[in-house]
Amino acid sequence: ESGGDLTGGSYEWLFASGSNSNPWGNKWAAVNVIFDSLQSYTYNTGANNTITLVNGKWYTMNWEDAGYNGTRAIFMRTSAEPVQISGVSVPGAVNPNEAVTITLTLSGAPSPEEIFYLRYSADAWVTSVCLPFLMTGSSGTAIIPGQLAGDTVSYYAFSSTKPGLSDLFDLYTIRMNNNGGTNYVYTVTNPTPVITFCNLQSPAVGNIEPGQTFNVTGH
Repeated sequence: ESGGDLTGGSYEWLFASGSNSNPWGNKWAAVNVIFDSLQSYTYNTGANNTITLVNGKWYTMNWEDAGYNGTRAIFMRTSAEPVQISGVSVPGAVNPNEAVTITLTLSGAPSPEEIFYLRYSADAWVTSVCLPFLMTGSSGTAIIPGQLAGDTVSYYAFSSTKPGLSDLFDLYTIRMNNNGGTNYVYTVTNPTPVITFCNLQSPAVGNIEPGQTFNVTGH
């Protein structure tokens, strides 16, 4: 509302890229901003964009770099500055088919518009699953279902204002904690087999000499 902030009201604006002598040489236009919606911008054609801002709100904009072509962008509005995702838990030993609870820790209480997600993959991101965290104050939990022995599960956490996300995760992301770009990882253990039952196979008859070993075979 003052200083470096924008005063609430309606504005015309453009995304633009150009030289000092022609700063409007390339523009992306023709959108009336609908908050929390991914919208398509035309390249070098169309009327100025319009946006209506409200005092006391925060706005996060994600822009898809598609080069000098039409592209997409989203403005996400929150009641306060989006919180940081300060911690994401990593489990210890995980057994086959054992569900894993991942705990999320935030830097403070989030705005009511902020939604927090866990995204994970068990096949090196050929496919992935996105789960919402169940939040209580500044922490939350999400459960990764049990996986097979030897599987490596990679995951990270992010925030958005968009409910029910199933694709385009990066474009809808406000804050993200992906362990510095390497993601969080655990591997499902491949435990040593345990003998739970066996039959004596051979020998059918034998003598054990004092102090000597005597081998039998089971199946």
